[in-house]
Amino acid sequence: IISLLYIRTAASLPLPEPERRQLAWRGLGIFLIQLPVSIGMVMQSVYTLAIDNDLHMIGSYLLFFSAAIGQIISIFVCVEVLRQCEAFGTRRALGLIHPIATRMRTWFSVCALLMTVFYLGLFVAKDVWDSATLYAVYVSTEVVVIAALMAYLMLHAVEFVLILRAHGRSGAASRKPASPAEGR
Repeated sequence: IISLLYIRTAASLPLPEPERRQLAWRGLGIFLIQLPVSIGMVMQSVYTLAIDNDLHMIGSYLLFFSAAIGQIISIFVCVEVLRQCEAFGTRRALGLIHPIATRMRTWFSVCALLMTVFYLGLFVAKDVWDSATLYAVYVSTEVVVIAALMAYLMLHAVEFVLILRAHGRSGAASRKPASPAEGR
């Protein structure tokens, strides 16, 4: 659904066709990159370090590297939407994506990406220095990074609420059925 927001927004922007298509593909990329993220999350959850260290680590790599790529794609998409809004001098939504929410998501996405890079640095550091404190920070950071990556996706709720409010204000949501068959 989130990708559809970006694809629909790309279709409504007054861009040359190649740029519009590229923005739509990036919007679709946000969805496509969630597939390996989800697979990695499941692998990491099912195969704990006590059960199978190698499969857990593969799931971890899949999750965090895919999520980092997803954040990078998202930053490009958000910046393009913001650029178009500024070009038209509007603080209102162009298409379905709202610029104020996009600015917040861009900031949040950069923070999530930096946390992911920090986490990967801790991943390397824990193997170089044998420290219980460093390992505790590494394990704690993992949970925070996963929460940040999920929260980024949840920040799209702003658009969903705005769409539902706009739909509720339109006459289509409250009109009576023309016939009994239409009401069913």
